[in-house]
Amino acid sequence: MVEKWLEISIDAPNEFVEPVCQIFSKYSNDKIAIIESPIKNYGLNLQTVKCWIDYSSSNASLELIDISIKLINYLHPIGEIKKKFVDENMWNKQEFSSISIGKKLMIIPNSISNYDESKILIPLIPGLAFGTGHHPTTRMCLESLENNLNKDDSVLDLGSGSGILSIASFMLGASKVISMDIDDDSIKSTRRNISLANIKQNTLILKSSLPNVNVPCSSQDIIVANISSEIIISLSKMLLHAVKSTGLVIVSGILDEKISDVIKSFCNNGGRIINQKKINDWNLLEVKKNNEDT
Repeated sequence: MVEKWLEISIDAPNEFVEPVCQIFSKYSNDKIAIIESPIKNYGLNLQTVKCWIDYSSSNASLELIDISIKLINYLHPIGEIKKKFVDENMWNKQEFSSISIGKKLMIIPNSISNYDESKILIPLIPGLAFGTGHHPTTRMCLESLENNLNKDDSVLDLGSGSGILSIASFMLGASKVISMDIDDDSIKSTRRNISLANIKQNTLILKSSLPNVNVPCSSQDIIVANISSEIIISLSKMLLHAVKSTGLVIVSGILDEKISDVIKSFCNNGGRIINQKKINDWNLLEVKKNNEDT
C-alpha cells in the first residue's frame, strides 16, 4: 500500500517562522521543513514552512492547523496555507540538481551517472526527510564538518533527516556515526541513504533524542544538529554534556531573530562560541566546552 500525506505550506516572514513551525510540528509529529522562499512580501524575505500529515488523520489535524494560523493572521497577516496531497511514489521520483559544497563534497541525486570523480560524492534520495545541501543551514553544516572533522572522529548527527550529514561525516573520515531522529520517515530516509552510499561500518541509527544511553558523557568528538532553534535551546546543556572536552558542537537552523537566545543558552550552560557563520537570515554556531566539568 502506497503511503499518502497531506502537504501543508505557508510563506511566512522570518519573525513568524518559529511559531508556525511550532504549530506545524505539533500536528504533524515533527514532519516539518523550512525552505527559503523566492517570494518577497513588502521587501521582506519569506521562508516556506511545510509539514506533512498522514492521510488517514489529515482532516482533524488540518482543522486545528487552520484555526491556529487564522489566530496568527488576526495579529499580523502572514498569508494563507496551501494544501496538496503527495504519496510515496511522488517523493521517490522527486529530482534535485547536483551541488558542490566546500572543497571536496558533492551532493548528487541517486539517478545521476556523470559526475566529478575528484569530489567526495554523497548520493541521496530525499524522501519525506529534507536535506539535499541546497538549504543554507545544510550547506553550512557540511562546510563546518569538512573544516573540522578529523580522521577517526566519532560523530553524533542529531536530527538526521535525510542522513546527508551522517553520510558526509563517514566520507570525511569519521570512524563511527550515530544518526538520531524522532521521526519515523526521517529514520527510514537516513537508513536508506546510508545503505545507498554503501556505508556498513559503525553505524547506529536511532529513533530517539538526547539524553540516550548510547551517547554517554563526553563521548563525541563532533555533534552536529541542524534543527530548530527552540530545540537547540532546550538541548544545549545535553549537547555540551555529550561532547568531549576537546570536541565541537555544530548547530544550525537558527534564524536571526533567535541567534542571541541560542548563544545565551550555550554560554549559560558552560559553552563558548568559537565561530559563527551566516547565509542570508540563517546562522550556524560552532561551540566548545569551557571546561571538562560541563
